[in-house]
Amino acid sequence: MAELNGMPKLKRKRNGAEPQRKKVKTEPEGSKTVATSPGKQGKKAAGVETSAPLAVPTATPSPSKADKEPTPTPTSKKDATPTPQKSQSNGTDPTASTPSKKRKDKKRDTRAELQTHAEIESAVAQVNSTAVAVNGENLDRPSKKEKKQKKPKDKLADEWAISGIQGGWFLPQDPVFSSDEKYLLLAKPKTLEVFATETSLLVQELPVGGSAVILSYCISAVQPDQVYIADTAGIITLWNWTNGSKVGRWHIGATVRHLDVVKQPDADQDLLYAHETGGKNHVINVHALRTGAQASKTELKRITKTNNPITGIQVLLQGKIVVASSAKSILIGKRTKLHKTAVQDFEYIWREFETSSRITTFNSHVRLPDTDKSKKSQPDPRDRLDLAIGDSDGVIHLFEDILSSFAAIEKSQKTKASKILGPESLRPKRLHWHREAVGAIKWSLDGV
Repeated sequence: MAELNGMPKLKRKRNGAEPQRKKVKTEPEGSKTVATSPGKQGKKAAGVETSAPLAVPTATPSPSKADKEPTPTPTSKKDATPTPQKSQSNGTDPTASTPSKKRKDKKRDTRAELQTHAEIESAVAQVNSTAVAVNGENLDRPSKKEKKQKKPKDKLADEWAISGIQGGWFLPQDPVFSSDEKYLLLAKPKTLEVFATETSLLVQELPVGGSAVILSYCISAVQPDQVYIADTAGIITLWNWTNGSKVGRWHIGATVRHLDVVKQPDADQDLLYAHETGGKNHVINVHALRTGAQASKTELKRITKTNNPITGIQVLLQGKIVVASSAKSILIGKRTKLHKTAVQDFEYIWREFETSSRITTFNSHVRLPDTDKSKKSQPDPRDRLDLAIGDSDGVIHLFEDILSSFAAIEKSQKTKASKILGPESLRPKRLHWHREAVGAIKWSLDGV
């Protein structure tokens, strides 16, 4: 190995781009230290030694053999320089005044003595995927603030739901609302579906068995959580639409086209008014359907029969008034002998009037009694029946207190009550602003 100025030089093996480490020389007390470059070490004056600033520890490869060997330094006659210690493999340089024993302790506690930001980054790079605790918090774990922010998001996610695809062909009947108007009942040919009005989601399905098809349905007047369903097999089924369970089933042997349900007078039971077809005849029957121990009390009473196809029925005042429509006529029945509440004692007086245009829809309403004491009170205010009819020409005919009009006409003409009258003699109000046939018409609950 060649010598320069009498000082031997060692050949170092360079790993990557790591620069050659600077060595620190120590001298006895009273002497000064000057930092010089390695290339000028041979020109230093006697008693002057070099010292290098502490290097920031970085992630470096393992030291080469040349790093482990001590570098010989020139000595003068005046001063004897102690041999420098080996470089630390963990990237820290010992100071000249630190004993060998302290340097060994420092090597064990290197990780605990990291203080600067550069030292922390170097430790993170060495462990790669290991979390480092800073000020007592783990970087991999979310802070308390982040946890609090995630909680409301999770709650919102639980409130959302995706419903299945809905649609299809529904029966051409008016929708039926529950008593609290929180649910809507709509019928398809094979199932009666219950929807929540707040969310529009399907909450229940009530199927019919076999090849039967639903024809009509109506909610119970006594149990609002139950519904009657009539199908083409001549069967009426009573369902609990809230939990999807069957309550009763009756085979009446007739096709039920329309249903309406009222509470039986002086009893806590349902009465079903059913429009049934058989051959060319159309009849309206009253059914007292019972289940369980009262099944033997099931009754049937026919209240009218006609050759005209009935297109709809409506029952008011617990069966006191029945309104039915056909293609071009309206049939109104009023029950007599009100003191008799047995189904077999139900008797009606019927009045009918014809229209010039085809009837597409109708709806009737019993007007509330007047509260003004100055007006003359009616003998029976519940009989004040208002009727609205929509026809195929787009006209709405409004008949106010139609029962009183019937009585006045019959009294003046001294005719029988069964004679068919014309709508002109009843003097209806004519409302016409529709371009097409009236599809549906309903009175509001307050009758306004």
